[in-house]
Amino acid sequence: MLFSLFSLLLPIALIAAIVAALRSRRANAPQGGRDLDSGIGTVRRLFLYGITMVSLAFAAVGFSLLLGGALDALSGEKVIEGNQTELAVALSFTIVGTPVWLFFAWLAQRAVAAHPVERRSEARRLAIDIIRGAALVVIVLNAVEAGSFLLGVAEFEGKTWGLLAVWSGVWVIHHRLAAVEPATSPETQLLDRLYLYFAAIIGLILLILGVVQGLSAALSAAYDEVFRPAFIHPPWTEELREAISVTTVGAIAWAWHWLLRLARRDALSTLWRVQGFLFGILGGTAMVVLASASVLYAVLHWFLGTPGSDSAAEHFRMLPILISWPLAGAALRSYHRAALREAMAGPAEMTEAERIYRYLLAAAGLMTAAGGIATELALLIEVISGGDAEFVAEGWWRNQLVLGITLLLVGTSLWIRYWFNIQGIVREQASETAALSRRVYLFSLFGAAAIIVLIALTLALFRIFDALLGEGLTLRAINDSRWPISLALTAGALSIYHWQVLREDQRAQPAPVPEPVSREVILLTMGSDGTLLERELRGTPGIRLQVWRRNDGVAEEAELSRTQRDALRDELSMATGEHFILIPGPKEFQLIPYEPRG
Repeated sequence: MLFSLFSLLLPIALIAAIVAALRSRRANAPQGGRDLDSGIGTVRRLFLYGITMVSLAFAAVGFSLLLGGALDALSGEKVIEGNQTELAVALSFTIVGTPVWLFFAWLAQRAVAAHPVERRSEARRLAIDIIRGAALVVIVLNAVEAGSFLLGVAEFEGKTWGLLAVWSGVWVIHHRLAAVEPATSPETQLLDRLYLYFAAIIGLILLILGVVQGLSAALSAAYDEVFRPAFIHPPWTEELREAISVTTVGAIAWAWHWLLRLARRDALSTLWRVQGFLFGILGGTAMVVLASASVLYAVLHWFLGTPGSDSAAEHFRMLPILISWPLAGAALRSYHRAALREAMAGPAEMTEAERIYRYLLAAAGLMTAAGGIATELALLIEVISGGDAEFVAEGWWRNQLVLGITLLLVGTSLWIRYWFNIQGIVREQASETAALSRRVYLFSLFGAAAIIVLIALTLALFRIFDALLGEGLTLRAINDSRWPISLALTAGALSIYHWQVLREDQRAQPAPVPEPVSREVILLTMGSDGTLLERELRGTPGIRLQVWRRNDGVAEEAELSRTQRDALRDELSMATGEHFILIPGPKEFQLIPYEPRG
């Protein structure tokens, strides 16, 4: 019960957190153009839209279950007998949620009519976008199930169609409401864009999963037909039809939100680059690398390791599925790379989204290679120390050797490609050394490696000293310490390397140019305009010169010599004040500091 009550507060907490962030962002914005009418107030607004969202969810769930039960009845299912609990839940949710939602929705519309500024409030826009996003998730999941039924691979479920129909209505209503009340402020426009990117990513994930499932079904069927004809398999066409349902739903959601609304209208924005680099190129690259690593391991395991089956057909039975992932990943990566190239239309400065993408792949490659090095070092120590000779089988080392080689080959190739590409950019543009993502990358790896060294070295020394103080240092004690030792050596090398890179970055950064100290000088003179001293002072950086003419009958002063002018500049540069009166004389000058009042 407490958990249920707590979960009801989550929508209100979510709206409050995001609205607070938007208001903090707007705090430094120019004051001009802001609405003087505060509307119904932030607290009341959060309460109103939070309760509206919760009650709408109750009403939509209730109507979905009622409609699903009715459809089950029409198809031959009994609603009362056998589904009493579901019917009771549907009635209670509908009876409680519907009137509450209608009442608070009416209050919200009345507030909009009384205060036009409410149409532009972040809380109202956020509630609309959250409802659209939640409705979209329910729609696509149930649309996949409905498509599977239409394609003949799933049974009829009234609840699926009820959820699909009701939440589609919820989405249409709020999509129309968002169109009638277009976002005008930067904050509400940002919320709309966040919804569009969220929906596009949901569609893209479904699209890729559907493509992978379809390729896997077709390739697995072909593989079994050629290499495993004796095995009995379920019809592969069923899996292909399920994949068609997933792919179709994902393609529609992705095309509606990305191709029609974001691909060109929002091109080269920060969110657009994040979508392209982190979800498109990075996601596609991860699919290619992970699947390729699995294929490499399977091949090396067969030829160098100890496979679990003597049949090559059985050992490589997962190969069609593994091949499907890099094919889909390559397509995902290629599309987003082409979209980025087309939008940029030529070489451009590396953005933070691209930096994060490159550093993430470099970090993934480095950690993978480090895992391979540690695995091989541990194996080497185990071989030298003899391992557990009484319990190991012949060729026990083969599979660990294959695992280490796989990690080392995949990680090294990935790290070399992206890290040295980054280093090449840094050599050409020294300003890249100050990029936030680079500093986070270097300090994170250096810090993580240093911590691993401390922990691993402590464990290794504990086991060694424990053995020395006991039965004495034996090969078995060294074997038990193989993983701490290998991790300490690997992490130590990484920490030293990244410390050197940090030092190089510090040396490569241009020395900060000190800003000239601003000094206000009043030149008190009887000389004519444009004296040599006046011209030199006006051309000196950091000096704001005012010239006051004396009219007390004092004889005209002589021009200061070069030595006197140099001494004056030195004295000004070393002085601690900011305001001075300069009185030049025939043989010397007076520099009087003062503090203005008011």
